[in-house]
Amino acid sequence: MLAACSNFKPPSPSSTTPSPPPSLSRPLPTIDPPDSRSWDDLAQRYLQLAAQYGQCVVERAGLVQAGRRE
Repeated sequence: MLAACSNFKPPSPSSTTPSPPPSLSRPLPTIDPPDSRSWDDLAQRYLQLAAQYGQCVVERAGLVQAGRRE
């Protein structure tokens, strides 16, 4: 066995694996069915869902980038 190999210690998994942000471990919000037949309410609800989706995409993209920096 080579002398250099005998002194090698593999890194612990906790030091090499990034931990995901806490926001990714929280439960996803539920999507309730519309409770109104108003087009204005439906449009408002659509905008809220689009904003939530956008936030989700940004969080996931950050996680992917953190994984690539390894």
